[in-house]
Amino acid sequence: MIADPPTAVPAESYVLPASYGQVRLWLLDQAQLGGPVYNTVNPLRIRGALDTARLRRALHTVVERHEVLRSVLRLQGADVVAVVHTRLDVPLDERDLAGRGGVDAIEEEIRRVAARPFDLAIGPLVRCHLLRVAADDHVLVVVIHHAIGDPRSSEILVGELAAGYAADADGADPRLPELPIQYPDFAAWQRQAADAGAFDDALDRWRQRLAGVRPTELPAELPPPDRRTARAVTAPVVVPADVLRRLRGLAGGVTPFMVAMAAYAALLGRWSGRDEVVVALPADGRDQPELRHVVGYFINTLPVRVDLSGDPTFGELLGRVRAACLAAYADAAVPFERIVEAAAPGRDVGRMPLAQAWLVVREPVALPRPAGLELTPVRIPPAYLPFDVALSLTHDEGALSGDLAAAADLITPATVRQAARRLAEMLAAVAGAPETRLSQLPLLQPAVPPAQPIGDPWPVPPGEPADEPGGDDSAAVEQLLRRLWTEILEVDNVAADDEFYASGGNSLRAVRLVMQAREAGLELPMDVVLGEHTLRQLADAATGTGGR
Repeated sequence: MIADPPTAVPAESYVLPASYGQVRLWLLDQAQLGGPVYNTVNPLRIRGALDTARLRRALHTVVERHEVLRSVLRLQGADVVAVVHTRLDVPLDERDLAGRGGVDAIEEEIRRVAARPFDLAIGPLVRCHLLRVAADDHVLVVVIHHAIGDPRSSEILVGELAAGYAADADGADPRLPELPIQYPDFAAWQRQAADAGAFDDALDRWRQRLAGVRPTELPAELPPPDRRTARAVTAPVVVPADVLRRLRGLAGGVTPFMVAMAAYAALLGRWSGRDEVVVALPADGRDQPELRHVVGYFINTLPVRVDLSGDPTFGELLGRVRAACLAAYADAAVPFERIVEAAAPGRDVGRMPLAQAWLVVREPVALPRPAGLELTPVRIPPAYLPFDVALSLTHDEGALSGDLAAAADLITPATVRQAARRLAEMLAAVAGAPETRLSQLPLLQPAVPPAQPIGDPWPVPPGEPADEPGGDDSAAVEQLLRRLWTEILEVDNVAADDEFYASGGNSLRAVRLVMQAREAGLELPMDVVLGEHTLRQLADAATGTGGR
């Protein structure tokens, strides 16, 4: 059920548009499917004589500098908007871990603070924790909700905190790049560009690429739980530098990312038993120079379809992957929600449409060195996962290293460990014998189709139904929904078996549907609204009658 928003915007705040990505995250949060899944955490070990008062002042400066850090997401009418506070205090929460067991205690505390959910309507949507290990040894844990930040935003925050800390020692203002725009300006541009048809040609290309696509589903090894937890099981992955160097020579213009993508696609194909897979890739979303130093949720998801048919060699697969990635990145400005609309896939609440496999390959970040302090990243494997499977790697000193993660509700730790080992073994084998075909690679055995596929939605308890729902109630609700769909989808008429998203629905229109139904006295179950549904199915769910 959607929480009632505050009745008024505080006097010292102003209202600005929310981006497409923020609207989707707000919907997931209202359906109670967000929790800590979309909390971004980047811990840093700080060694040296740390002045916590200076760090607090630097934190205040950074929050003042970026509007999005002072933002919350609320409903205004039938729209999700960003409410920006003119001032917002983000405290530095200090905790003493001295003598509490070393590395294990640190990791446990990082996971604990990272798992605490945010309230998107109240905020702040950024938290800072300082864990004291010793007098000259601390861990800074900055937790950001994904609706206001992405991995690049975390890098910006750390750099600006370090600059503010260093400048404070001299009583000066930090030398930071000017911000010609703020994140809400980008959100407004995104809406205006979509309304003006700026994405139409690219959307046609996405529609062609994804025609008839089926999400890659892995076989579930565990009985489906009553409610998906989004918890992850992980295993380490390492690809040595000499192996990666030989693999990159198999095809011209191939990056470490493309090598990882080809290997991952081959693994997923064998794991799922399919001859094509769809992998979600991140696009930075900061192509404009004005966005380079802005904190916000810019990262975009690109669903890339990889053809594994014909038993290609790994070198041939690399060529296919390179072409698919270049085509996707050429149209990376299209918001993911618009791509979903164009492809019109089935929607399962709680799962990402189009792609349930994620891949990211990052380059190492050069950390600042404030006077007297040494900063090093603390590596924590993901505890939660919005996908069924994810491969997260870092390209450093010519090698690749990171984690393979999978949904703990569906896949056993033993299988994840085996898959991680086979991924590394496969790449080593191909580096020595590049003409090896996919069928000959040392991968997982072909999957047996699961009795109950991973695609089942996360069941979320709907709102309380009427004590004795009857046919008259269902007919009245169906009539109301028919009128609302006609208005919101801008169509002349709606049939009972028309599907909302296939008929032109999207996240913004879903918000309007929920709010206009509420104004008419009808509370719609958010789990159904978010998933694929027909008018009749939604009416039945709203009245508690089940299928008819």
